[in-house]
Formats: sequence, C-alpha cells, structure tokens
Amino acid sequence: MDFFDEKEIKKTISVMKPDGQLFEVRVIYGNAPALSGYFTDADTLIDNLRRINHRDCNVYITLNQINTACYSRSQRDVFYKSPKTSTKDGEIDGYDWLMIDLDPNRVTGVSSSATELAAAHQLGNKIYLALKNLGFEKPICADSGNGVHLLYRISLDNNPERTALVKRCLQALDMLFSDSTIKIDVSNHNPSRICKLYGTLAQKGSNTQERPHRMSRITMIPDTIKATDISYLEKLAKMYPDEPEKPQVYNHYSPNTFDLDGWLQKYGIEYKADVRGDKAVKYVLDHCPFDANHTGKDAVIFKSPSGAIGFHCFH
Repeated sequence: MDFFDEKEIKKTISVMKPDGQLFEVRVIYGNAPALSGYFTDADTLIDNLRRINHRDCNVYITLNQINTACYSRSQRDVFYKSPKTSTKDGEIDGYDWLMIDLDPNRVTGVSSSATELAAAHQLGNKIYLALKNLGFEKPICADSGNGVHLLYRISLDNNPERTALVKRCLQALDMLFSDSTIKIDVSNHNPSRICKLYGTLAQKGSNTQERPHRMSRITMIPDTIKATDISYLEKLAKMYPDEPEKPQVYNHYSPNTFDLDGWLQKYGIEYKADVRGDKAVKYVLDHCPFDANHTGKDAVIFKSPSGAIGFHCFH
C-alpha cells in the first residue's frame, strides 16, 4: 500500500495553506524519534516524504498561522530527527481553523473498524447540519483514516481570550454530541495544534481486514471557503454551561440544592443519564420538555462539575 497520495497532499496544502503560507509537518513513529520540517509548498514537502522511512508512522500538519521567523530553524525545507524545537503556542500568529475531530471510542493503538468509521461519518453529518443552522459557514470535510474532521475557517487572534473561546466551542460540541461510540476531541483548542496531513496513510496497529490502514483524504471542499464570524462561535460557546446560576428568590431556586433527577421524574420526562469522565452528567431526554413531538435524542440537559446546567434542543 502506498504511504501517501501526491495529488491529495497537493489539494490539502492548496486549501489549508494557500499562497505560500508557512507550515510545519511532523512524522511521528511508534518506536522511533519523530521528524519535523518547515515548508511553504507541497512539492518540497512531497520530495522530503519520499526520502523518509514510511513504516509505522503517521504524518501531521500544523493548523494555524506560524510566525514566519520559524522558517529559519534548522529544519527549513527538510526533515530533522528529534529537533531541538518545534512550533509552540506562542509562535502562532492567529487561528485559521476550528477543527472538530470525531474519533470512535476503541481499544488504544488500533485502527477503526468499518462500522466505527461509518458511525463517525453519520455523527459528522449531524454536526454539519446543526452548525449550519446555527449560522456557521461551510467547512472542509475530511476522513482522517480512523475518524472524521470538520474544519471551519476562522480568523482569530492568538490570545488567552480566543483560546478560551475555541475551547468552549469544542466543549459545547462534546456536550451535545459525544456519546459512548464517538468522542469529540476537546483538546484541539491550543493554537499550535496539529492534525492529520490528508493524503497520507493512517497507520495505527496492524493492518488487518477488520481494522485496516486507510488513506486520509479531504472529502468535501466548499466552492468558496469563508470564515465563520466570531459571533457564531460565541453563540456556540454559550451553550456550554460554565458558571452555576445565581439563586432566584421568586421561585426559590438554588443551584446548590436543585435536584435535577428529581425534577425530571416529577414531570414525567424519560431520560438516559450519561456520567462522563470529567464527572459531568449528560441527560439525553426521551422528548423535549417544551414540545413532546421533538424526540430521538434531540433534547439534552447537561450538568457540569461546577453545578451549572445547560439545555439544548436541536429543533
């Protein structure tokens, strides 16, 4: 099986890093030192990929705008083994992409099965429609080989406030959509984040019939790639409950003593509670409490570890 698809890599660079934008590529091996290189064009990158050991490795690219001074590092237009330095958060000039990474839950160190990958695509379609209805522009859609990526063009400065905004957007999506089958990676908020270099082979574990190695690829590119306005990012971020509500005298509501489970049972709302790793609880409702016609996991309540409660219905 070929290690990379030259045409796919050129397409990836043309849409993600247009006009000679600087990017870093890292080659990460299972049991060998990683490689790093800085490039500004696909041809030079491909020429270097031909020269490396392709066995048991995965290739990644930086998502966001790198300070151009990084191009003067030792790994300029060439891969270096275990370089002294690679791109840090403070060396990113701004956010270019919000990456939503849908990864199937599975045993560590193995590729996804066909069934798991299909479930990721199904959930990706649901998120695509939900964000479209929220006002987001069309994303680049990609198959990482083991999961699904939605890349939304954004244009944000790199500062703590914007990093917090991106993080809360991913937390909101994780709250609304992650389940026992597919997980949205909330760690993809930091500015120097890397993602799969589409057009390279995803090699996790052994290449078996049940869990094969697959070529990553971009599956959809909008006719025009437009940046989603920050107001829609803020709208999404606000869906994630962060700070508990203040006590309300008029209805005797206290966030510290409110029994959400008891309230749902009192009003006859069937639900399935999912206790998450961060000790938050997601309640998937049998129907929306405001419209019983809204069924099929469309309404959810989320209680964060702080006690804050959020609600959303996709209708």
